[in-house]
Amino acid sequence: MAGGHALAEDLWSPPIFFPVRDVAFYTDLLLGVAPLYWPWRWLGAGPETSYQLWMLTIWSLNFAAPTCCFDGDCGRAPSEQPLGPTCSASAARSW
Repeated sequence: MAGGHALAEDLWSPPIFFPVRDVAFYTDLLLGVAPLYWPWRWLGAGPETSYQLWMLTIWSLNFAAPTCCFDGDCGRAPSEQPLGPTCSASAARSW
């Protein structure tokens, strides 16, 4: 163990169902969204701050993606165009 946590040596065997091995296959490791989290850790932010910045990144992308989709001429008045991305970003919140 070179500076790492002893319980996190094997990615596929986290200690959530110890001593059973390979239990990560029963859950979601969030590897698909990890590339949006890693830069914050590489920049020196702690785990909690990185998580908060990751959530802000996801919420920003949840607003930016529909903005690109709804930005075209959809027959909407210019004052109504921000409504679609705002609703999409707001609906993605989890309480």
